[in-house]
Amino acid sequence: MSVPPQIPVSLGALRARKLSSESAWTLALASRLAHESAEVAGETLSAWGFESGELFGVAKARGFLAATGEVVLIAFAVDDAEGRAREMAVVERPNGEVNAIAFAAFAEVQELLRAALRILKAEGKAIWVTGHGLGGAVAIIAASELDAQFPIAGIHTYNPACAGKLQFADWFDATFLGRSYRFEATGDRIFSVAPGFRQVQQLVRLDLGDSDDVPGEESIVTTRPLDRYIERLQSQVETERLKRKDTTAETRGASRSPAEDAP
Repeated sequence: MSVPPQIPVSLGALRARKLSSESAWTLALASRLAHESAEVAGETLSAWGFESGELFGVAKARGFLAATGEVVLIAFAVDDAEGRAREMAVVERPNGEVNAIAFAAFAEVQELLRAALRILKAEGKAIWVTGHGLGGAVAIIAASELDAQFPIAGIHTYNPACAGKLQFADWFDATFLGRSYRFEATGDRIFSVAPGFRQVQQLVRLDLGDSDDVPGEESIVTTRPLDRYIERLQSQVETERLKRKDTTAETRGASRSPAEDAP
């Protein structure tokens, strides 16, 4: 499958603090970037327009916190085959039991993140959190842990592993209603839901067509299906940008006076 040329990323959708094709595409790109080396991530984030940040790669968690102006973007990736386990261990948190693997990944970097957010005075900024697969579960837990001190503007995850059990899921969906979305698509491997667990977030389905991927029981989620999310969302963004450009051109044309068109 050929991947379309990358169009420029605009951070305007993240400043807007709402769901859009542009925010979904940008955060899907960020979820993929979380898997990359610190050098690649740093160069890419700078090209997108971010001015500062923290890159991390520890025992479980990989990813970054990037900031510019009024926008903060946090992305997580986790490479851990334990995520395939049907009977997942849990950790007790104030709002319910959560996935122990995902919480351990967040715990490795939470002090770094909190310190960076304090330095940025991020309480009033648009903070976005994202991740794919197990990284998505970490993003959900990170949002739940950070929100009281640093309100989260939006959470986009892509085929996330289950982040917690029923009590946590009920609390999360009530707390993050209207700012939390889970993208799932044909062609990606969907994590099984263990007994007592429930997926969270408002579901957004993407139709990516047929897939030759093997069933989820045989292999952990890879980043390759995420490329297909990005391709589909980029197509939507390109279409919407063209429509806005055409509308702007028509508006400008209609505002011209007869004198301006005279020879």
